[in-house]
Amino acid sequence: MRIRVVISGIVAGVVCQFILRSMVFSVRLGKILPGWAVSDSSINVPEWLDAALIGLAVFTVFVFGWVAARWNWSRTWNASFLSGAGSGLIAAALAYCLVGAFHAGVEGQINILTSLTRPVSEDEGMILLLDGLSLTALKIYSWFGLYLIVGVTAGALGGLASMVDRNDVWGKPVPVQDPSLFRLAAYGLTLNGLLNLIVVIAVFQLLAETATKTVTDNDLWDAITYPPNLIYLLSLWAGLLMLCAPLALTWGWTLRDWIAERKRSIVTAIWVLVTFGYVAYTLVSYAVENSFMGIIIFAPVGGMVLFLALAATLGWSIKPQTESEWTPYRFGDLLGYLLTCGILGGAQIIVGAVAYSLSIVLVTIVDIPHLMNMEEPVTTTMVEQVYDLYGMLVSSSLTAMAACMVIALVFRWLDKFVRWIFVSKKGPIPAPTQSDWQA
Repeated sequence: MRIRVVISGIVAGVVCQFILRSMVFSVRLGKILPGWAVSDSSINVPEWLDAALIGLAVFTVFVFGWVAARWNWSRTWNASFLSGAGSGLIAAALAYCLVGAFHAGVEGQINILTSLTRPVSEDEGMILLLDGLSLTALKIYSWFGLYLIVGVTAGALGGLASMVDRNDVWGKPVPVQDPSLFRLAAYGLTLNGLLNLIVVIAVFQLLAETATKTVTDNDLWDAITYPPNLIYLLSLWAGLLMLCAPLALTWGWTLRDWIAERKRSIVTAIWVLVTFGYVAYTLVSYAVENSFMGIIIFAPVGGMVLFLALAATLGWSIKPQTESEWTPYRFGDLLGYLLTCGILGGAQIIVGAVAYSLSIVLVTIVDIPHLMNMEEPVTTTMVEQVYDLYGMLVSSSLTAMAACMVIALVFRWLDKFVRWIFVSKKGPIPAPTQSDWQA
């Protein structure tokens, strides 16, 4: 993404983080956790305040979607939509990593945390532990999808609304560059998503099988609220979503290059065949293995196919300018590429396994002595566990984003080296012309 769109998204994400953090710590936790520091004041808070703060956060993303479109000189409906949606995507990923994942983790562990105020039997503790594993997965992965949908939608609507005056553009004109740098981010995020999906399958399939065996051995199927296979189901689909979103964009670009631009290569053909085959194999295998669930399984498979088609269509719609209009990259272009890969790549890592694992390690495992009626007491209080989870998730998110930026920089150097070897050098690049095709 262009640096102007990325900066708009970062500012929106930081503002939303402050709004949502205030809601969680000052209002929400005081209502659901006994003994929370602000519980007394939270009791008198109006019921509508939660919705009002969430609405304010959504409006913030909408406003900065408008800002991104005007600052990016977007004078067409397509360009305004892409600018706003890109800003909303960055804002949603940032807000989720800094506060959304923590809130989801606490909500998923709420029954375990509240049980610390009373004694529980070993059977009840086992049920709380198993339900906590599944409920945490439900909250973390479903809320991530909700954050992305709301963020992208609000940002895109803001960009479209800015077309009320399409000539109201801010800053200097946007130059036209070779689209390879902007496309490189999608290829990098696809590879990161693939590695992330491999980790998700390896970790959560084993966890779900272990939890299912525990339920069966203790005959707890009628006692638990959430089936253990929900852990693997949700984590798998979240992993596929983070892989397929950038992947389908590359398919759309490739199809446009082949059909509309008549630019074909063996490398792009291999990329499409291998990635399409992998995704098709994963979806078909999953549907066949779980065919006994009928429409419950094929509905999400069909939804994923539809999502792939929409993302590929979006990639097709991004029409590059002719090569004669390209200008050299500037530092801001490279910074936009690095921030895009850092924020979205970090979100892939956090949502993949880190957010769930930290929630389980810092709450469920810590509270096992209490749940299993062991003689050894729990060494940390409920409040300490919540703050530990928040601190670890924020520091892990920032670390993951920084690491992804470094990897993206290495990926860029590698791409330049390969191009230097295999691509023929061209003459001087002509002066720029006005364009706003990229978001």
